[in-house]
Amino acid sequence: NVNSKKALNSVVGHEITHVLEGTELYGELQQAVKDFAVAKGEYDARYESLTELYKGIEGANIEAELTADLIGDYLFMDSDFINKLSTEKPNIFLAFSQRKGFGSAIPTILSLSGHLRASSA
Repeated sequence: NVNSKKALNSVVGHEITHVLEGTELYGELQQAVKDFAVAKGEYDARYESLTELYKGIEGANIEAELTADLIGDYLFMDSDFINKLSTEKPNIFLAFSQRKGFGSAIPTILSLSGHLRASSA
């Protein structure tokens, strides 16, 4: 949505997540972000909000949209999520790095998590 009020990095994370749908790692990514959102107490309210937003839209995949929204919000902006994902699911970072045009974002993500110094990113 070109009129989105979300930060560009959030939109990029959201759209890259949709690109990963159907891959082996997508289910693993979906579960990881769901577990994180549940632990933060955000999952249920966000699910209900999206259910309301997509009400009456045939074929809407609320789970996929919520996964993409959560990744978009957490991947660049939540250091706890970044740390958890990069240490517990490093293969997901590899999947992101292999996506055309997204690999250059990996140093930025890792610098946010403390795995790289920001000056070397």
